[in-house]
Amino acid sequence: MESKVAKNTSNCRSLSVNISRNFIAIKPLLQQQLIAAMNLAGTDIAPANLPSDLKLMSQMIPLHRLSDNAFAVYRCAIAFKLAPLWQLPAFDIANQLVACLPINTQNTSNQICLDFTIEVVFPGWINFRLSSQGLAAWLQQSLQTSPNQRGQLDKNQKEAHNLFPAQYAHARCCSLLRLAHQQDLIKLQDLSFKTLNYPFIEPHPIPWLDNDQQVNTTTGQVQLRLVHPAEQHLIAQLLDWQDAINIQNQGSSIKLASALSKAFETFYSSCRILGEVKTNTPKLAQARLGLVGLTQIILRSLLQDQLGVPAPTEL
Repeated sequence: MESKVAKNTSNCRSLSVNISRNFIAIKPLLQQQLIAAMNLAGTDIAPANLPSDLKLMSQMIPLHRLSDNAFAVYRCAIAFKLAPLWQLPAFDIANQLVACLPINTQNTSNQICLDFTIEVVFPGWINFRLSSQGLAAWLQQSLQTSPNQRGQLDKNQKEAHNLFPAQYAHARCCSLLRLAHQQDLIKLQDLSFKTLNYPFIEPHPIPWLDNDQQVNTTTGQVQLRLVHPAEQHLIAQLLDWQDAINIQNQGSSIKLASALSKAFETFYSSCRILGEVKTNTPKLAQARLGLVGLTQIILRSLLQDQLGVPAPTEL
């Protein structure tokens, strides 16, 4: 007997998308792909046939990252938005959109490629699952891309919030990176942590993928080393930060700094880096330090550049 999941899910296709090295937000990338799919689809769901007051721009397409137990899955609800306009089932619209997603095979030195598996889930959700290789590429490029900067908050906004947890988390990141450098686990460019430049000389790239293990027999992919729930929760916050940082809302910087610092403290208390981990699984320790480095860069940008408060480098 077929399972209900099998009946209600269409495993449609894979998607490879080039993303600029200077703009690595995933949510707007997928929204743009869906707009392109609508332009390629049949006349029933082409954007040109929308009523004049319902013209869709990419940022209007409903899409969000699912909860942390599926932390690299993005879900789109555009089929539900279109269904009443054309009196078509959302499931059929979703399948047609997925079939029309453009295939982009071009790749240049200024772009990186992210691989997704796409499925249509009844009654009409479209799920985009970022592959382990795609997530590793995104993490590496995030480390190498300077964060976008925005204007600073005014004094009253800053004083209304306690930013010490984020400042403490930043200092903890710096201390961990400095100690790992002293123990020759990594080699850093600059121990002052005063810039947003890529911090690692070695290893390069960070060993995000577990190449020491066999390929997953189900997906055919090498798996990410970072499989602990605390690691994945921290990665989820980093993904959300990149998507949210493009929204011109200064107040969100405080929420982002708070969420990221909480996720880092959970990661720090749950996932050891030095000691036995360094000795027995040095590549896992280096991958965790990659997360620490990325967290440090983002917290520094949020605190110093966007919130206008010091980002201390020592506890």
